[in-house]
Amino acid sequence: MSYDIRLEDDNGNDVYDEGWYPYELNATYNYYPILSKLFGEKSIRVFYGMGCEKSIPILESAISVLGDDETPDKYQPTEGNVKWLLRKMLGYAKEQPNAIWVGD
Repeated sequence: MSYDIRLEDDNGNDVYDEGWYPYELNATYNYYPILSKLFGEKSIRVFYGMGCEKSIPILESAISVLGDDETPDKYQPTEGNVKWLLRKMLGYAKEQPNAIWVGD
């Protein structure tokens, strides 16, 4: 099981980068214990329906408290791997501040 996370515009259309690839991520459900400590029971779903601009300070705050134990195997539920995911989301949010997070 995993979370499929992507960006949409306010008309419900996928948002694409300059290379014509959609802004989307897939996060393993293995991250739930860490994400729920950061964001509550909703975990990463707390962002669904949220505008990217609003999510930036939340993502920055979460990133600042996570460790750096990133592994090559992104299925491992480490703080470093979650930090990697949140940094990707932060980058997307900064590139597309008017987009909206959607998922599942």
